[in-house]
Amino acid sequence: MGGRGSGGGRGGGGGAAKKAPTGEGITDKQELINLYNSISGNPAYTIEERVRAMRSIDERINDLSAKTPKERYRTKADKIRYMNEVSGTDLSIDTSYSSKEIDRMFRQVLKGKKIKRLGYEYVVDYGKD
Repeated sequence: MGGRGSGGGRGGGGGAAKKAPTGEGITDKQELINLYNSISGNPAYTIEERVRAMRSIDERINDLSAKTPKERYRTKADKIRYMNEVSGTDLSIDTSYSSKEIDRMFRQVLKGKKIKRLGYEYVVDYGKD
């Protein structure tokens, strides 16, 4: 049972690593905001755990509040990530495409068009679907 110096006690061995909650399963936006605020100042978690959990919660909040992909994907990196998922391309975030070109391709992908590789660059495939 764990006397003096035995190393074992009533609670058992080492505790499991405590992970910061990420809000999985929560569908209420206000509950996610409260969770975000409680994690941001909680010293019980390491900085990396807090940052990881806060990013995850922030994404969930954005997903709940956004109604369309245009509202959900605002930055150039988010648009490229969306195009890679939907169109099956492998565009990297550090591409030399301007924001205007990325926006044009993004709008076409939202309409159901595909992005294809032509030589060293990607273009919208206007072919028949």
